[in-house]
Amino acid sequence: MNANVPILAIIQARDGGTRLPGKIRADIGGASMLAQVVHRVSLVGLPFVVAYPPPEYKENDVLSRFARVARTNPHVDAFVRITADCPLLDPSVVGFVINRFRQGNTDFVGTSPEMDGLDCEVFSRSALLTCDLAAHGRAREHATHWMRRNLAPTIINWAPEPLRWRSRR
Repeated sequence: MNANVPILAIIQARDGGTRLPGKIRADIGGASMLAQVVHRVSLVGLPFVVAYPPPEYKENDVLSRFARVARTNPHVDAFVRITADCPLLDPSVVGFVINRFRQGNTDFVGTSPEMDGLDCEVFSRSALLTCDLAAHGRAREHATHWMRRNLAPTIINWAPEPLRWRSRR
């Protein structure tokens, strides 16, 4: 993969959700959760978009939003998936995953599930558009599950155990 490949970060956002609706608007240190994520993504130095579901799309069809971003940005060859509910996202993790994607001959590089809260994924345009055609049902809500199962993904795991942010009991 060429180091100069155009990459666009997509911050996946929605107001709904069953566990905590509107969580991306929650105040964290004087700014919304989404604003915190936008700030951290801006530190990576990539152009980015926030992908809200437009009225004509189902909120749970995240994959359609990603494909729409790809189709409206034909000059972009790869995409970074970031979720709007990860306010502690580490820009250095994102940068590492991007650099690993640029080094290899792979269509998908992502963090392991153990890195939940610090997770990000980078995938090629062709992987995204193929996934949009092939994925059905719940795989459309979890936009990259199909890619993880059907491509030869490179998975990065810096966590010997889950790194979930949670309170001590």
